[in-house]
Amino acid sequence: MDVRTVSRELGVRYVVEGSVRRADPRVRVTVQLTDGATGNHLWAEKYDGVLEDIFDLQEEVTRSIVGAIAPQIHTAEQSMARRKRPGNLSAHDLAMRANANSIHALLRNDHTLWQQALAEARQALAMDPQSVLALTVIAELLARYVAGPQFEEQDVRGLWKEAVAAAGLAIDLDPVASPAYRWMGLLLAFGEFHDEARDMARRGLDLNPNDAVAWSNLAIVELCAGQSELVLEHEAHAIRLSPRDQNLYIMNTCRAAACFQLKDYTQALVYARSAVSEAPNSAMTQNMLTMAAVGCGEIELAKNAYDTLRRLSPRFAARVLTTEPIYGKPEHRKRYFLACRIAAGLEDESAVALLR
Repeated sequence: MDVRTVSRELGVRYVVEGSVRRADPRVRVTVQLTDGATGNHLWAEKYDGVLEDIFDLQEEVTRSIVGAIAPQIHTAEQSMARRKRPGNLSAHDLAMRANANSIHALLRNDHTLWQQALAEARQALAMDPQSVLALTVIAELLARYVAGPQFEEQDVRGLWKEAVAAAGLAIDLDPVASPAYRWMGLLLAFGEFHDEARDMARRGLDLNPNDAVAWSNLAIVELCAGQSELVLEHEAHAIRLSPRDQNLYIMNTCRAAACFQLKDYTQALVYARSAVSEAPNSAMTQNMLTMAAVGCGEIELAKNAYDTLRRLSPRFAARVLTTEPIYGKPEHRKRYFLACRIAAGLEDESAVALLR
């Protein structure tokens, strides 16, 4: 049957279809996600397994498919919202557009686009004050900013309070809205409320254990608390769930930071290079490359990365030289801070020995 007919008869926008091939004791499941309105394929994957326990295999494949298609649908919805004319936007569309513009703003280090995203999210909420999506997008947009404020907004504390209020209202309106919990967890971690942050992040995961971003956010919560091994475990799981996720650069940056905490500078540099390749214009990825390179003793690379950071975001580059970061234990923060100052030429290169 034509997938557009299926979509129309079921009243859905997206359709998952697939096939199963069996050759004892192996089975291969091939799956694809299709836009029911256009017939365009958005995603496809295959899964191989052994029929030792059909129920375990079924659960594994289902979990993998659900985890993979969620970000694909989210990205497709963002793209559609960005293409629509402003006059045709509902509160839902406007919130999706704001979310997409927020992500692109951080990838491109575009302050104007970030301000536009924030204005769109607030406008969506004004159109529908009970829109859980609009509230969640505001919380996400501001959480991404507070994580590394590379733009020129001065009232970081005020934006954090607005984000916490938005996430809290979203949870009140819809207590099973898992995205609201994951962003609340992240925001509380940035406020250094580590126990409460962990509780919120885990609540979001309980509601949707197949959410790659929720696993990644829990990893960042643990990074803020200095639980480096858990960070690597959670981010690895997030990437297994969604290996082509648009937030992959954040996941690899987080893994690099965890390795830095563990003094595994070689692996930190591997992850930092991956993050930069995925988002070369992100101030966050360039900052992580700076620190990892110093840890490895590659001072020239570190200086080049810091120069790039300074070009992309002068304010963020100045901030990392004067303020210790919010994540990690005190001794982690001191090493982050020292590495940045070495790259900027404010500390002698011999100070690298203090990172060991």
